[in-house]
Amino acid sequence: MNLSQTLFRLNVLSGGYKKTAEFCEKHHNTFYQKLYRIWIILQDIFIGIPRMFRYIHKMGCGNPTERPIKLAAVIIAKNESEYIAEWMAYHKVVGVEKVFLYDNDSDDNMHDILKPFIDDGFVEYHQIHGNKMQGVAYTDALHRYGKICKYMAFIDGDELIAPVKQGDNVVEILDDFFNKHPQAGGWAINWAMFGSSHYEEKPNGLMIESFIWRAEIGKPGTQMIKTVLRPECALMYHHPHYPIYRLRYDAYNHSGGIVSMNESYISKYAGLQINHYFTKSKGQWIRRRKMGQCMTGIDKPRPIDDFYRHDHNDVLDNSASVYVDEVKNVMNKYLTTNKI
Repeated sequence: MNLSQTLFRLNVLSGGYKKTAEFCEKHHNTFYQKLYRIWIILQDIFIGIPRMFRYIHKMGCGNPTERPIKLAAVIIAKNESEYIAEWMAYHKVVGVEKVFLYDNDSDDNMHDILKPFIDDGFVEYHQIHGNKMQGVAYTDALHRYGKICKYMAFIDGDELIAPVKQGDNVVEILDDFFNKHPQAGGWAINWAMFGSSHYEEKPNGLMIESFIWRAEIGKPGTQMIKTVLRPECALMYHHPHYPIYRLRYDAYNHSGGIVSMNESYISKYAGLQINHYFTKSKGQWIRRRKMGQCMTGIDKPRPIDDFYRHDHNDVLDNSASVYVDEVKNVMNKYLTTNKI
């Protein structure tokens, strides 16, 4: 980690990046902007470092081997009733032991569908209100639950953690990765971008059995990462794809390269991938795009061109569909009235 990265992390921790942006909007003189940035750097050091230690003390992570939960998933969800039961069942099948779910003002029946998972203790349910709350939810989960989790995956309702090699155990893959890279605070895992599989409307059946074609690596979205981290190495979430790590720790990709922000250019998937069911069918995309993006909020819905830019169906990928029968069994156990 270089000086620039250190200052960036302290800048985020102190809140200096917001102050700088506000100052530069009001004052366009470059000399004054430079003077202000010098002042902010001093604030970053004297505010950011104490705040870092407060976060560490607040989390109180202790010994990772003594934490009761090996792998937890954190998700902020809004109106995800369409596939939320499948999402839960799938992650239970691949080894997630606990889900911390933040319901961001849903007005569908998502909570009713989740109730059996909540009652069973698999899901810890929270409500969170407002726009652009992903970073707030992620930070809350990290600070509140990091001390009881060895690993935490921060993913969305259209993203699944998938072993690249069928049958591999997710926790064992994580153990192996972090043993190889002791300075890795988190694993920056690339998106595998699944397209519509040429469906115009929502097909019958599970998401993982319907959408099985994805984009080749190098096409839009495949450079983006989501993170599975060791909570004792992270401080907060500044960007939905990328946390702020403690000093001396970084995000690594599967080949051991340091990932400095939310993009990592790789030539192949290895170990784990994040299956991102970004488009689903064209009809589903059109209905959901009005919800906007996590970074822009509801006032800026995604354009229809985003569908065509990401609807690539180049590679048959069964990394998730191999679990169809197991996922159905779990769903039938939890949702006895559910017809799959």
